[in-house]
Parts: sequence; C-alpha cells; structure tokens
Amino acid sequence: MDIFDSVVLACKALDDMKTANIVVCDVSKLASISKYFIIATSTSNVQGRAAANAVCKLLEESGVDVLCKEGGE
Repeated sequence: MDIFDSVVLACKALDDMKTANIVVCDVSKLASISKYFIIATSTSNVQGRAAANAVCKLLEESGVDVLCKEGGE
C-alpha cells in the first residue's frame, strides 16, 4: 500500500465517522517527516476521539505503521 492509498483510507474512516470539512494538505515540500496532513471537524470531543481511533484502527489493520496521532486516546 502506498502513501496515497493510506490517505484515501484515512479519509474514508473520517467520512464514515461523520466528521466534516475533511481537508488533505500536501506538506511534502514543507516537512521532512510527513507527506500529508489530514484535518477534519468533529461536533464533539467524543466524536473527534472516536474518529481518530477509527482512522488508526483501519490503517493498522491495513498494515500501516501508525507512528503519531492527535485527537484519539
């Protein structure tokens, strides 16, 4: 799985969790530690944590090493 496939999976998980305003930023020319940064809006802290956890779970199940996340537990 390449990086773009991982971004698509993450966005799908965020959409499934009913987050809004999903934005994918290409930061590959700005940062050496990341290629993409994904931002989404949740309606509550609980929804935000659940969405972050859903993204990590889906990516890990797909064989992606999740090194860092914000928003989950």
